[in-house]
Amino acid sequence: MNEELKHKFYISTDPSKLDIQMIHDFLQTSYWAEKIPLATVEKSINNSLSFGLYEDNQQVGFARVITDYATSALLKDVFILEPYPRISHHTSQSPCLCRGAGEQGSRGAGEQGSRGAGEQGSRGENKNTKFFPLCPSAPLPLCSIKRLKLVRNAGYRGQGLGKWFIEYILEYPELQDVQRWMLGTKDAHGLYRRYGFKNLTEPEKIMIRLNHNCDRA
Repeated sequence: MNEELKHKFYISTDPSKLDIQMIHDFLQTSYWAEKIPLATVEKSINNSLSFGLYEDNQQVGFARVITDYATSALLKDVFILEPYPRISHHTSQSPCLCRGAGEQGSRGAGEQGSRGAGEQGSRGENKNTKFFPLCPSAPLPLCSIKRLKLVRNAGYRGQGLGKWFIEYILEYPELQDVQRWMLGTKDAHGLYRRYGFKNLTEPEKIMIRLNHNCDRA
């Protein structure tokens, strides 16, 4: 990531800075949490260690970690907003750009590491931006773009922002005793292998239970 961008962006774990509405707007159109209720997003954030990526006072990225800070951690909901200078209001479907640049998410995922003290993420809706997941934690190839918001300054892609974001999370001091990290992704395996993630060697030992009586997060 170039030095100029490092001076423009920072990462914060201060929950008061998070733009909950923006996070919900993204997640409800993502392929892993489509139509997720706002209340579910709020509850998930309240019970996770959340990371916000900011440009000035505008939040442009998000990730959260579910952890006991000792034995295990689950990386979830990683994304970065990818701004475009000219995008009209409409509903469309676009491929999740989860390869290349910050690779998987880059487009969607922000790069880790923020330096700098953080300022609060501004709320406020506007028009021109596509959302791309950096770290999809569920399968499905497409993101349904239904709402567009304004994020200033196009050109985050290919700058290393997503990698920086991930590195920052994995190197966060309070998470250094975690023995096992997990995440879910459809097509960002190449990105996460750079940071030591591997496919399960004994998937038959992992089980999952779905609660069909509640909304999926």
